[in-house]
Amino acid sequence: LRLGPAELEAARGVCRAVEGLPLGLELAAAWAKVLSLGEIAEEIEKNLGFLRSPEGDEARPERHRSLRAVFESSWQLLHPEEQRVLARLAVFRGGFDREGAAQVAGASVSGLLGLVNLSLVQRDPHHGGRYLMHELLRQFAHDKLSPGAREDALLAHAEHFRAFARRAEPELRGPEQVSWIHRVELELDNLRAALGTLERLGRAGAGLEMAAGLRWFYYVRGFYLESARWHRTFLEMPAEIPQRLRARGQASLAALLKDLGHWEQSMELAEASLEASRAWGDAQTLADASHLKGLLLREAGRFEEALPAFEEALRLARQIPDRWGEATALNDIGIVYGLQRHNEPARAYFLQSLELKRAIGDEQGVAYALGNLAVVADDDEEALRWLYESLEIKRRLKDQQGIATGLTNVANRLVNLGQAREAWPLRLESLLIFRRMGQVVPLAKVLADCADTLLALGHPAPALQVAVAVQHWSDERTVPLPPGSQQALAENIEQARARLGPEAQALYQEAQGLSLEQACEVALEVQLP
Repeated sequence: LRLGPAELEAARGVCRAVEGLPLGLELAAAWAKVLSLGEIAEEIEKNLGFLRSPEGDEARPERHRSLRAVFESSWQLLHPEEQRVLARLAVFRGGFDREGAAQVAGASVSGLLGLVNLSLVQRDPHHGGRYLMHELLRQFAHDKLSPGAREDALLAHAEHFRAFARRAEPELRGPEQVSWIHRVELELDNLRAALGTLERLGRAGAGLEMAAGLRWFYYVRGFYLESARWHRTFLEMPAEIPQRLRARGQASLAALLKDLGHWEQSMELAEASLEASRAWGDAQTLADASHLKGLLLREAGRFEEALPAFEEALRLARQIPDRWGEATALNDIGIVYGLQRHNEPARAYFLQSLELKRAIGDEQGVAYALGNLAVVADDDEEALRWLYESLEIKRRLKDQQGIATGLTNVANRLVNLGQAREAWPLRLESLLIFRRMGQVVPLAKVLADCADTLLALGHPAPALQVAVAVQHWSDERTVPLPPGSQQALAENIEQARARLGPEAQALYQEAQGLSLEQACEVALEVQLP
């Protein structure tokens, strides 16, 4: 294509006006189908002049003012219906799919195609069926909504993603869980924005339902703190929440607080949920709360009390029926037996859980059952094969809790085989994951394992510091670490002191003032020769 002198100068004018910014050039070029280069340059210059007027936006950076001029030119050339759709699409965050665009913005397929052709919306090159809008353009279009229209669009957006969360909840535990985890991850910015809208509007019931429905995704990704914050936000609102939903939200928050190390608060919420769900005859919430109580009692080493709680959860799951809940209860009963060194009944429960998890297509559950089977296995080769298979599934699912636990289990087996050096990087990776997620109790347990491994590696000084810090932390808790962990810590401290001799006492005294975070730093600073 050859341009005449006038057209060439007009093209230069367009480039100068948008300062060569790719998005500006792309948007300007999109109008070449209906306007000449001279007309495009004139439209942009008009808007630049407007923005530079005394009542314009002089505080805005020059490059942004240039882009806004292009945006304004494009906006003025849209039909009113196209303007309405584009403005409502601006309430999405991180992209949207065709279904969302239709429900929130009333966008038809042909309407979306028109916006794509004008480069106002782009097809996501990495995720088929999704669309993206440049953030600066999104902000511009969002500003075009009147206050009333903005509230209407935001509420439609929140309701759309509330329904999405309701649909996702069972799928995250079923045979399509891998694809659904991916789908939820793609919509995470939108889900957060929707929760924020429900919070701002005081929609406690809707927000709590959505937060509880997304908890399993947040669990898999390790976003415990964020999920707990949403639960607390809606539970603490003065708005009325249906009792059944409140009981469900209490059980959901209790599970998060347990993982964050708040045992007493978690038990209090679990008991409240149990009482309410029994009163209402809500078998599903009752099963969930009973299972949670079993987890809390097991964590406290109260195995004789934990077992009946898990058995009640198992009975209710079979009655509902809830096959996922049944398989999970079987797995956790097996753990109770395994912690007491009753490996045969533990293995039987793990096998039942594995069979059921495979039947319902729960890959995450399969990974957990395989990992637990490996822990009680006598054959090291078989155990490591199961452990690595389990870890591979967890990595594919990006299950942060599962990855960290799986790394610990592999490291434990390697240490027992005399391969402490191979185990050490796994210990550290696990440590970093638990620390990032804010899981205090698992973090303390991994630190205790680190002390044991450091002794095996010939590093008694950091082993003593880490073990003493964990022991001091455990002693100050209402629910200390299990007896087995406490005994292992005491033995490691004695071994380290014996190896260090006279210098041990000063290190011991110093380590008593270390926090778990400082103990992490001690472990991470160890350099292996």
